[in-house]
Amino acid sequence: MTYYETKIGKIIEEEFDSRMGNAVISYIMDKGMSNVKEITDEQIKKLEGNGLMTQELVRCARRICIECEWAELIEFIRLHLWCTPNST
Repeated sequence: MTYYETKIGKIIEEEFDSRMGNAVISYIMDKGMSNVKEITDEQIKKLEGNGLMTQELVRCARRICIECEWAELIEFIRLHLWCTPNST
């Protein structure tokens, strides 16, 4: 299954930018899924962007946390964000 065929990949593509998938997942892992789920639209509107941290990133992370299970997140990380090592 390719990145774009996964539920999380589709959400990242729709809400943010597929090139920023690592940042979205890092945000979720840093804050915790249950905490991200509880972020309100009002809190998102008050966020000031600092280059990487944007309202869109948080909105995308919240949608992933609401619509996806923890196991889906781990599977997405394992299959699409980790690089397989090359043998030399």
